[in-house]
Amino acid sequence: MSSTETSQTSTSLSATRGASRKYGRIVVKAGSALLTHNGERLDVEVMGALVQQLAQLRKQGIEVILVTSGAVAAGRHTLDVPRERRNISLRQVMAAVGMGKLLQVYEQLFQEHDIHVAQALLTRHDLEDRSGYLNVRNTLLKLMELGVVPIVNENGRRIGRSGIRR
Repeated sequence: MSSTETSQTSTSLSATRGASRKYGRIVVKAGSALLTHNGERLDVEVMGALVQQLAQLRKQGIEVILVTSGAVAAGRHTLDVPRERRNISLRQVMAAVGMGKLLQVYEQLFQEHDIHVAQALLTRHDLEDRSGYLNVRNTLLKLMELGVVPIVNENGRRIGRSGIRR
């Protein structure tokens, strides 16, 4: 980890110390720019620092939901697909393959802190009507009640034809 990344992580960790006084639940969005090496593969060291911060929040009694990107990059690395390939169906394949890898890395990193994770599979359709929204809400609340960190993959909700960015 570079000195800049270490400094940012230290700053972030110190910011989490006072969070329990203000918040009972935090939704964290971790984008591909943070989680990958130039969109080519997952940066497990950075992911580990993120998980460390989230574990610290949990120790303070704060519920955490992690919204994450990185599945396409993980799939690209696994399948050894050149970055220039922009075919939508290929990106869907990379996301599908990569999501398993991404969740596996998160599961291993959170396990070091005795924290369980669950993949929350959401689509825009799940949230469009009140019934769907309540089902998602109740599922996420039950996961957190059981001490599980829900992991929502950003690409998972954008996989349709208008979905994954080109």
